[in-house]
Amino acid sequence: MKIIIEDTIKQYEKLFCMGEGREDFYRYSMMKPFEKMWNTINIPLKANQPAGLSSFAGYAVGYQAVQSFMKVNNVGIGDATLLETREILNNCELFSR
Repeated sequence: MKIIIEDTIKQYEKLFCMGEGREDFYRYSMMKPFEKMWNTINIPLKANQPAGLSSFAGYAVGYQAVQSFMKVNNVGIGDATLLETREILNNCELFSR
């Protein structure tokens, strides 16, 4: 098994600072390591037609959710990510009981 560890906090920091090119950065820098998974579930990195299904389709929702969470809780990307991760791990622990 090949395990790839990505520093998503730094990637999101870079993404939030970008004016243009966010879609391509997200698609080719952040989602490219997961291309095999996307291909397995038949979702291309880039849609074949405008507004088509792609790995970027969840970007707007995901990006807006992170940005909203940061604003509401007055935290940076690192804290936002840690809080979300902690909640996911707690739910997994409860589920496994």
